[in-house]
Amino acid sequence: MELAAWRQAVGAQPAEDLPGLAVDALARGVDSPAVTQLAGQSPGDVRGSRDLFEQVLDELAIATPTEQDALWKLVRFTCGEIVTRTVTPLTGAQWIWHSAYHRMEDNGDLRIFVGLASEGEDYGVHQQAHSDDR
Repeated sequence: MELAAWRQAVGAQPAEDLPGLAVDALARGVDSPAVTQLAGQSPGDVRGSRDLFEQVLDELAIATPTEQDALWKLVRFTCGEIVTRTVTPLTGAQWIWHSAYHRMEDNGDLRIFVGLASEGEDYGVHQQAHSDDR
């Protein structure tokens, strides 16, 4: 739920996914009245899901971060996914570049990811061009 709160703070959490997240939370033993309600919510009721999600965060004492804090938390989370090989280094670097870097007030530390993602994308373009020649 905390990850969803971070994503919501940056406008990247689809409301139609919130009921499924609540079902997953219940399966992991995370329970509260709002979590139970959200788990039974229709994915099509976007407004209702968002309202219930706010109640979930309150009941579970999960603070909604500012956009800047959420971006940094998501960048750190993505770096952890790279380290654990949940995502490839290129995919993680691309997410940081395209989804976070340009929105962050202090993003100098992230330039390395931008460079790596750019090089990876260029390499991929060249790889595709060479494979088409065969």
